[in-house]
Amino acid sequence: MGQYRITIFENDTISDYAAWATAEDTPVTLRAYAGGVSGDGNVLLTQTGNVLGDLAIQARDATITENSTITDGDAWNTLGGTTTLNPGTSGNRGVALDNLSNQLGALVVTGNPSDVLITDNTDLTQGAAWTIGAAPVTVDARAHAIDLSHAGNVFGDLAVVTENGVPSSLSVRENDAITQPGPWALLGVPVTLHAENDAAITVADSANQLGDLTVTGGVVTIRENDAITQGDAWTTTGTTSLDATDNAITLDALANVLGDLALANTSDADITEDDDITQAGSWSLADAAIELNAQTHDVLLTEATNVLGGLTVAGANAHIVENDLISDAAGWNVPGLTTLAADTHDIVLDANPAGNLGTVAVASAGNAEIRDVDGLVFDTSTVAGRLAVQAGGEVTRWRDSTAGTPVASEWRWLCHPCEYR
Repeated sequence: MGQYRITIFENDTISDYAAWATAEDTPVTLRAYAGGVSGDGNVLLTQTGNVLGDLAIQARDATITENSTITDGDAWNTLGGTTTLNPGTSGNRGVALDNLSNQLGALVVTGNPSDVLITDNTDLTQGAAWTIGAAPVTVDARAHAIDLSHAGNVFGDLAVVTENGVPSSLSVRENDAITQPGPWALLGVPVTLHAENDAAITVADSANQLGDLTVTGGVVTIRENDAITQGDAWTTTGTTSLDATDNAITLDALANVLGDLALANTSDADITEDDDITQAGSWSLADAAIELNAQTHDVLLTEATNVLGGLTVAGANAHIVENDLISDAAGWNVPGLTTLAADTHDIVLDANPAGNLGTVAVASAGNAEIRDVDGLVFDTSTVAGRLAVQAGGEVTRWRDSTAGTPVASEWRWLCHPCEYR
């Protein structure tokens, strides 16, 4: 016997007044019209006892309620309306719309689905928040935008399918942690992640490739097999961990406000904040060029086991600690107090053109060489070997403002060894 098919065309809204029960292998086609214009009618199946086979729907608004997994057969067309999907509350039934030709209106997923798969050959958008607990969500918008940015969303791991086309953008907002079950292959695609109420964002798969990121959240972990770059400014309130797998990290928006930073596996890092730049733990970045700009705030790299490459520092004040050579990649601009601690290692700030430092305190160093564009004041300092300075103005001990030493044109030893108190 051949397969049965149920087909209903109606020049009105198609609705159920009692539960529909069809065999799971019986496809159901529903086309609702209004005034003879295809797609302007509605399909409203709201009975919680519905059990339907694969659905093909053409309508403006569509509400599908089942006590079964909601599946598609032929393509759906619900553009211009809202599509609401509810597979029931048992927790072991899901939503599986995998037709590559689907064209769906704004989506609402309710109930207690076990999992959700949405395929849409148009921009994938929401009509309301999806509050579906820990249910994993898989989305495929082919080459179109994915916009899951409705306030109040709560869902599980988010998988982004790219085998059928790479989406033009991805925007995700949750009132919960944002997580992924595997890599997002979104090279060059702008990605916006917003975890409400300081929830966590964990996008840490080692194969991730993302475009410019805009991030708002609490504890944030981003890992890419590519450069980490930003779109709009980031706001993070917790530890912000960034791993670029030996590529660059560039967060240079002036309005960034970040939590304590943990940087790993980067060829160079460029961080700008409208706040103090602080660490969550030591950085082991011996071969990386690191540029830090705290604007009117402070740069505070105070972990005793830091090992850093050449530094470029700008801020009101700076405190730099390393268990290694402290060196500059370009001149520093710190008008306040710069405190340097290199343990028994050397300090070499000899960029040309020189930086502009206000007051310098060397807490520890084997030897220290410091070049400055104008005058320089030394606060309490201890250098085991020699302290040499080249400055464009007077070099002054902070406790003796009259003891200027003009050393404008050449390196001069101030002392060997040195202990200023």
